[in-house]
Amino acid sequence: AGKGRAVLLASAYNFKKIIAVECAPELVTTMKNNLAHYNAGARKCFDVDIVCADAATVPIPAEKCVLFFFNPFKPETLQKVANNIAFSLGSSFQDKYIIYYNPTPKDQVSKLFESIPGMRRKKMPRTSPKYLILSPFDALVYST
Repeated sequence: AGKGRAVLLASAYNFKKIIAVECAPELVTTMKNNLAHYNAGARKCFDVDIVCADAATVPIPAEKCVLFFFNPFKPETLQKVANNIAFSLGSSFQDKYIIYYNPTPKDQVSKLFESIPGMRRKKMPRTSPKYLILSPFDALVYST
């Protein structure tokens, strides 16, 4: 989750809960400070858990959720996270969405998520205004 920019942006939407995972304690401290000073008028979600942990060890929620990644992991960690996603799908019929920005290497990341049973890649046109507003980086989007 880094310093929490994605958390701040997500809090402007009607999510039931936001869980931010960061393994660096100094970034967790910065993220908490940024969240405390964020314009509450723009926020719609106030239930934010900030977890200081290795993302490979954090279970994926069983309920419907959106998982956002900005090229955060080495391949071995990403494999463990993908395994956790697959496990959560096996124990739940709730929808899961994955948004993965700046996938590197793209083919490897794509094959990994496409190997998760029930997960399908969504087409998002690069020219879509919604896409261009979000980021200039390439993105992979998946859902169950």
